[in-house]
Amino acid sequence: MPDLPNRESWFELRTLFDEAKDLSAELQEEYLQRHAAGKPELHRKLRDLLRAHRDSASLLDRPLPDRLRGFGQERLPEPAVLPEDLSGAVLRDRYTVLRLLRQGGSSRIYLASDAQFEDRKVVVKQILPREGGGTLSEAVFQAEIAALSRLHHPGMTRPLDSGLTGNGDPFLVLDYIPGPTLRELIDAGPLPLPRALRLLDQIAGALIEAHSLGIIHLDLKPENIVVRGGTPAVEQAVLLDFGIAQRLTGSGTGEPRTLGGSPAYMAPEQLAGRPTAASDQYALALIVRELLGPATRRREAVLRRALSPDPSARFASVPLQTAG
Repeated sequence: MPDLPNRESWFELRTLFDEAKDLSAELQEEYLQRHAAGKPELHRKLRDLLRAHRDSASLLDRPLPDRLRGFGQERLPEPAVLPEDLSGAVLRDRYTVLRLLRQGGSSRIYLASDAQFEDRKVVVKQILPREGGGTLSEAVFQAEIAALSRLHHPGMTRPLDSGLTGNGDPFLVLDYIPGPTLRELIDAGPLPLPRALRLLDQIAGALIEAHSLGIIHLDLKPENIVVRGGTPAVEQAVLLDFGIAQRLTGSGTGEPRTLGGSPAYMAPEQLAGRPTAASDQYALALIVRELLGPATRRREAVLRRALSPDPSARFASVPLQTAG
């Protein structure tokens, strides 16, 4: 398992990654030659991290040790035989699948209607089989159900039901949360500071609740946060995709099971295969910087601590005033 980088090397790698991650693949290669020439270890790590970032959607839910071994090597196989699209299917004589919303590395997410509750909208998450029978993915899916069932907070989705499709693929039914993602709000332009701070405190509150139950998210990013509610006065930030959530062991170190979705929001210990609750704090601090922009200057001391490469140097818990 890789060692954690020292503070100096991590900040150099992080700075270069942040500058290059949104460039095209061709420009990234030019960037590597210009900024990492003569530093083979830095060149390799930056190249692999950029490649993983470009391909992050296909890396969701892969076993963490396999993912780390895969840096610079051949990737794991995709699901052997994809099941049929569930659109139009009726599950358990109750859920009518309306359309596919998105597909990740190990699951498909559908919009569906629930006949038992006046066709209310729900989300159906279908697990995809892996080559060799899909035992690991099914186990991860069942672990997700167990984790989600313990979460009761306005900033989290609730599990409603589960079962098997006609082909034997497990599925999970979740609340459907209408509204824009935090990514869409960020892309639409700067939010008024009071609104941004309120949303960030809601996100922090949801994480504190999850952490108090020994559950860490490990895939926190603006794309996985939906803002529910028609107006800023009543809106609520809701965390989605606890599909890679895992329990902490009694020591609080966590037993690596799956990898978070986007390397851009991953703490160094998570990349090294030793995620902790502090890994969520690190991702939240990056979201704070992205959402607040220049307004983060007043909060640099707090953010520097939350973004420390050493998880033990961060706050003991997600600070509710990370943004304030």
